[in-house]
Amino acid sequence: MVLVGVAFVLLWLRLGIHKEVFYEDDWLDSPLTRDINIDNPNRLVSMSIPNPTPAQKLQPVMVLVHGFSASTFEFESFKKAMSASEPSVLFSNVILGGHGQDHEAFRRATYADWLAPIVAEVQALVALGYERIYMVGLSTGATGILHVLLDGLLPTESLRGLFFVDIFITPKDTNLHIVPYIQYVVKNTRSGASRPIETRHWYVNRPTSALVQLLALTKTVQTQLTQDAQRNTPPILLFTSDNDPTSDTIGSDVVAKAIPNAKVIRYESNRHIIVEPQAKRDWTDEDQANFDSVISAIVLAMSKK
Repeated sequence: MVLVGVAFVLLWLRLGIHKEVFYEDDWLDSPLTRDINIDNPNRLVSMSIPNPTPAQKLQPVMVLVHGFSASTFEFESFKKAMSASEPSVLFSNVILGGHGQDHEAFRRATYADWLAPIVAEVQALVALGYERIYMVGLSTGATGILHVLLDGLLPTESLRGLFFVDIFITPKDTNLHIVPYIQYVVKNTRSGASRPIETRHWYVNRPTSALVQLLALTKTVQTQLTQDAQRNTPPILLFTSDNDPTSDTIGSDVVAKAIPNAKVIRYESNRHIIVEPQAKRDWTDEDQANFDSVISAIVLAMSKK
């Protein structure tokens, strides 16, 4: 009877949760569609200005890190708003390892693969002499920045500030915790994305191997935050929606409690990642006000020496 019960559960998981990999040619999952910046040699400041002048070395550089299953498109509206407020800002568009290509690359990548390009770009900028480096992470992008920072992989002397939007440390969906136990039965799931703007710039297929890596990254950072409370970090601003449907806002509190140099800024919203209005349905005046407040807070923080 036990074996019959186990077989029934496995069958239910396979039929009820597993989704066969499917994509169309114009989806990010497809080998025919790539991140809008992946073939741009100038997307990284270290590549576009490899021999900076003394004046350029003093310009603010923002290293932008998108979230899990996303692409650099997440930052399009953010860059426009920041450039309008601070025209001198240079942007480094980091593409997480395994992202921006196709489903197979996404499926194979580990979270260490995701984060390697972050470390490489910051180290390159420091080696070139850039003195005012800021980092902006969205959701898992923020989690990844925090992980490599606490792991000692980022040269903090040139980092002037970190800005995290809806950092993904405590998942709102507790079902993520069962993924390691079902990954050999359920190989793939899918998001609910259906609009062309979503399928073009975010992966629709979510391989459980990638979800396992996502959970492992969150657990690793949770552990890191319990160790060595007095850390020498650049200032960290954590922006968080008070009713984020994806990331539990307690994650921001955990960071602020563990890192003295971190501060949480909350706003009333049920949006995850308020700085990507180009992808949101039913964008409201309140959403725009929250977006503007995040930009203003970042500009203010950058103005402080």
